[in-house]
Amino acid sequence: MPPIGSPQGVYVNLAAEIKKAVNIPVIAVGRITKPRFADQVLADGKADMIGMARQLVADPEWQTKAGQGRFDDIVPCTGCNDCHERFFQGLVIRCSVNAAVGRERDFKIVPAKKPLTVAVVGGGPAGMEFARIAALRATKSHYMRKNAS
Repeated sequence: MPPIGSPQGVYVNLAAEIKKAVNIPVIAVGRITKPRFADQVLADGKADMIGMARQLVADPEWQTKAGQGRFDDIVPCTGCNDCHERFFQGLVIRCSVNAAVGRERDFKIVPAKKPLTVAVVGGGPAGMEFARIAALRATKSHYMRKNAS
């Protein structure tokens, strides 16, 4: 598993070399998180398909957002490998950029009964997630824990 800091498409060149040697479909993998990059790999003939796992943990709606051209709405996988490590230890999967992973049924963003003006102090992961949830609650539904007000 390519770790954090690995470049986009770290193994694409390996897929391209394999594709030259075989007559079966080849799947490119390895830190492919950007739709335009994935499209270019296919257009360049380096692979026949794109495979991803951690990116779909980070943003399960990646393919929908990509198909709609909503590239800025895609939450990229950071490559922290926490989901991967937990999975292979038999633990519940967690994700540093998708707090709802594995608990989607327990989370739902509901419109705020009484919208408030809030200030977010701090731009780390928790602050950014709070700002995202607050903005969604001001407009529409998505994740928030059941029975939260």
